Amino acid sequence: MRLGSIALVLISFLCAPIVASASWESLREVHGVVLDRESHPLDHAVVQLQNNRTLMVRSYITQGDGKYHFTGLDPDDDYQLIAQYDGFWSHTRTFSRFDSGIDRKINLTIRLGR
Repeated sequence: MRLGSIALVLISFLCAPIVASASWESLREVHGVVLDRESHPLDHAVVQLQNNRTLMVRSYITQGDGKYHFTGLDPDDDYQLIAQYDGFWSHTRTFSRFDSGIDRKINLTIRLGR
């Protein structure tokens, strides 16, 4: 009986890294490009990602290619994305826990001027 208990504990320790690894691999990411209405990438646009459950906000400042990228997102949470450039805002986009896949591309368009 004691040998069976030791074997069970040993198996639990051996399987723990597999479970931890599986949960890390299930984290999601979102990326895309911030564009103006003529589809030109915007340099130095600020992209904000808000977790709807925790209300934590992460920010990313784009470079010349207009690209942004957020990783390590909880698959059980919903997120909102919005971009700002020179006082103008994109529409808010949602990245839902019901969206399929772990990698999602969402481009954000900002209409500059009036």
